[in-house]
Amino acid sequence: MPILPKEQVGAVESFDEQELSALMKAAQAGDSSAYRLLLSRVHTMMKSYVRNAAFKDHRASTELSEDVIQEILLALHAQRHTYNPNQPFLPWLYAIARYKTIDFIRQNYKTLKNTSLSVELHDVADLREEDPMNEHDLDVLLQGLPPAHRELIELVKIRELSIEEAAQRTGLSQANVKVIILRAMKSL
Repeated sequence: MPILPKEQVGAVESFDEQELSALMKAAQAGDSSAYRLLLSRVHTMMKSYVRNAAFKDHRASTELSEDVIQEILLALHAQRHTYNPNQPFLPWLYAIARYKTIDFIRQNYKTLKNTSLSVELHDVADLREEDPMNEHDLDVLLQGLPPAHRELIELVKIRELSIEEAAQRTGLSQANVKVIILRAMKSL
């Protein structure tokens, strides 16, 4: 990659920047087909952005990602008059995307948390039934856990006892059982 003179460093723009800036300028001038194309391109770009920014630690559904993208597109539409055509488009867009993603996470924290846990804490007993090799792999994984964690995973996730029943059998409180199971599943 050639080293650019200092005065040209800011002048180099990506193809996306050039294209999206041109589309936004045309849209601001009233070109509805340019605006539709802009929204389509932004929608495509935001799929990977939202997945990486908001859901990389959560295996959230596609619907949740799409909700965030729609919020970003609505904000772009509502704020399109604030875009300065003499400035780059992508930083303006990603600022909107960042704020909308953060807002969405704040508003849906409990849903995201539960979605993540419900996917990660799938029924371990079903895993054993799907493939005999899974049983061996699961046994190897369980051996890597501390004995108390392994016991609770076996009681609650494999034998399908309730948290209350597991607490009675081990002499732990229900809260401790939940915490230990969460930690054990996270370790697995």
